[in-house]
Amino acid sequence: MPSQKNIKILRPTTYTTEMGDEICKVITSTTDGLRQLCTKRTHWPYKSTIKSWRKIHPEFQKQYSSAKQAQLQMLVDEAIKIMGHADGAYILTKTGKRVINRKFIERAKLLAETQDWLMTKIGNELLSKWLMRNE
Repeated sequence: MPSQKNIKILRPTTYTTEMGDEICKVITSTTDGLRQLCTKRTHWPYKSTIKSWRKIHPEFQKQYSSAKQAQLQMLVDEAIKIMGHADGAYILTKTGKRVINRKFIERAKLLAETQDWLMTKIGNELLSKWLMRNE
């Protein structure tokens, strides 16, 4: 009898509208990347399969692009929220003096820079695809 470690999870390879709808619905509701989403959802295909579905099925490509645009907006909204969120920026010392919380500032800066990078990456990908479709 095979051990738990030796059991391989079979993932779908055939495109269905239902699976495409589910993938796009989830993408619009999270900032997680496709690799993370596929790892969390073992009933989904692998990322590479989804990539090939986008090439083969134009309706799925269109739906996927819209989902990624919604995800990009979510990243923008989250970045704006982070930049405007000042709770924790200051701490009180034992003597009651208010000082800047450098760890908070560094973390907020890192989050904003990471999201800026992600928005640029995703935004450029969406823009180039849009330009290719509309040339």
